Amino acid sequence: MKMKSMLCAALCAISLFTSCKKDKNQDPPPTPNPSAVFEPSNGKLVQYLFDGNTRDTSGNHYNGGEANDLAYGTDRFNVANGALVLNGTSAHTDIVSPAVHFPFSYSLWINAAHPEYVSTIFQSDHSYGAYYGSWLQLSPGVQNKLAFNFGNGTSTSGSGRNSLLSSVALAANQWYHVVINVRGADDMDMYINGVKDNAATYDGDATTIVYGVDSPTGLIGNAFGGQYFAGKMDDFRVYNRVLTPTEISGLYNYHP
Repeated sequence: MKMKSMLCAALCAISLFTSCKKDKNQDPPPTPNPSAVFEPSNGKLVQYLFDGNTRDTSGNHYNGGEANDLAYGTDRFNVANGALVLNGTSAHTDIVSPAVHFPFSYSLWINAAHPEYVSTIFQSDHSYGAYYGSWLQLSPGVQNKLAFNFGNGTSTSGSGRNSLLSSVALAANQWYHVVINVRGADDMDMYINGVKDNAATYDGDATTIVYGVDSPTGLIGNAFGGQYFAGKMDDFRVYNRVLTPTEISGLYNYHP
């Protein structure tokens, strides 16, 4: 009986040793995929990666045009043909823009060759005669700073738009991540490189956003009055909701 007990104990010890050895040799747990954590897809209407083309990768088919002197160059990770290059004199692309209404947000990377010049980075509706849709520009009021605007379709004066003016001065030839959250009139946020610009100010009287047509044609790289942007752009997104601070920080820090 004693021998039987000793044999059982020995077999249990061998089994335990084998189990422990097997656990040590198991594959480590999978590393979290940054794109799964920091790639917000909920409410995404448009995404242009600009990887050598202006195709919309959101699945909603808002593809851009490939004419008008477009070029592609190194992106913020120094990957060739990974960013849109705009020459500041003629390059732009037409886009079929979603007519978003409050709330919505934009996320994009920009690299301005001349941030001191007034220029339009994108415009969601280039209907003529009044301010329509929304647009981001290097401010006509203060050099080197961004202004985000939306129009109510009534005029080209302050009563026809509402603007959020950034307090952050941009340096030339440097990449910046920009997010604009729009909840309503005088209820907007601008984030630059993951940080909210708490000193941004408002200008203008518009309280609604209006489009000239149901399916507006937008522009990337200039506005209907010219104002061509010189520099680079990457990972342009439109959402039909506001992005959270966590999502914004994740997009800024994301490296594919």
